[in-house]
Amino acid sequence: MPKFSDALAVLGGADLRVLERARSEKNGLVGLGLVVVSTALVAAVSMTFAIANAMSQPLPVAIVFGVVWGGIILALDRLLIKSMQGIYGAKALLYAIPRLIMAIVIGVVVSIPLTLQIFDREIVNQVHLDNVAAAAANTDEVEHGPVAQRLKTVEEEISANERVLRGEVEGLTSPELETAQREFDEAQAASETADATKTEAYRLMVCEKEGAGSNADCSSLVSHTAGEGPLYAARVREYQDALSKADTAAARLAEARIDLETARANAVTSNSEKVEEAQEEAQTLLCGPPAPADAEPSADAPAGIDPECAAGLRAEAVQLRQQLANAQDPKTFDENTGMLARLKALDELAANNPLSGTAHIAIALLFIIIEIMPVTVKTLLAFRGESQYDRIARRLQEDELNELETDVDTDQVQRDREMRKREEVREDMLQREIALGKTANAHVAEQMESILAAALEKWSEDVQESLERNRATSGVEPEFASRSHRPYDLPREDDL
Repeated sequence: MPKFSDALAVLGGADLRVLERARSEKNGLVGLGLVVVSTALVAAVSMTFAIANAMSQPLPVAIVFGVVWGGIILALDRLLIKSMQGIYGAKALLYAIPRLIMAIVIGVVVSIPLTLQIFDREIVNQVHLDNVAAAAANTDEVEHGPVAQRLKTVEEEISANERVLRGEVEGLTSPELETAQREFDEAQAASETADATKTEAYRLMVCEKEGAGSNADCSSLVSHTAGEGPLYAARVREYQDALSKADTAAARLAEARIDLETARANAVTSNSEKVEEAQEEAQTLLCGPPAPADAEPSADAPAGIDPECAAGLRAEAVQLRQQLANAQDPKTFDENTGMLARLKALDELAANNPLSGTAHIAIALLFIIIEIMPVTVKTLLAFRGESQYDRIARRLQEDELNELETDVDTDQVQRDREMRKREEVREDMLQREIALGKTANAHVAEQMESILAAALEKWSEDVQESLERNRATSGVEPEFASRSHRPYDLPREDDL
């Protein structure tokens, strides 16, 4: 069963087969393995903080990601160390430079979450200040932006169309309405003047009672003696007279408003068709075109919008207000606490406070040094020259190569033998096939000669018999002349 020290040595770049023969190097490799494990633990803790704080994930999830990240860093560090195996002397520096650069990059990535965690309290405060400033800037932009301008325009159009619905249609006039409007304007101006006079009289009365003649806010007509004297009584009478005139002007304005409304109502009555057309147009602008008579009622309008006015100026105003509300929602900025916001806050802290910047850099360098420690230690060990472990590893590699070459040569000789054997077998088989073919041909020829001899003998006999019959019956053509077989008709190969 492997020992824990053997596992650490393997993490330090050792080969157990080599380490078995280089026991004197084991302690150094175990120490290097501990450095690699320490670096991986720091990386795991860093990633756990990053997932838990910056990404607001549950702690178990953050721990799982931290362990996985630590395992990745462990594998990378061991790979960097293992790739420098067998390199020693000044040559090791050339091999170490790209590995150190990679380790520095990893160190920066690892150090950021830990640095954010160390300055967490300060960063949280700075993030809050940044979000407040961003919200204020956004509010100012929203209030004067195109959405706000459009909402203002829409609200003015809504107000104008609502006045039309109340009968205040532009262009409607009559002598009675013109007279009522003129009297209303005069009464309104008189009421405003009376109110201003009343306000000034009240201010002077109070200033006289306080004796504030030297006060810049009070008139020079006010004395410097406080109390309810003759001058104060005169100011009271002036105020009461102004109050009476203001009440009279207000009453006149109220009467003029009633007369104006009556005159407007009469004008509307006399122009009912024009008013009705204007009101229908205003209603269409406010709530959209009317639904068809056979359409079914629907309540699918967006939230906050009247289903009966889901397509006009009123619906647009509701939507614009919702856009402004969403843009000004504090949650939009309060929830901006991610990794980027925290890094920005850390940078602002460093820029505003040199001491914070120095502490930030020092802590980041500390974790970077921890990350590059395995490669640095391996490089320093390489400068001492070839170690016993390197010599044994090189010798074992040479033995493996020699053994492989021997095996390859043996396999090649065996393959050559097998090839020669197959060639000789094929050649012998070829010769035997030739011999068998010749024997078969000779046998066939001999059989054909026997058959031919038998056929010729039979034919001779047939001819002799025919000749004898012909002699017995002279004058008749020889029988063989009418037979299908002629002396020259040799047997065919199929007949054989």
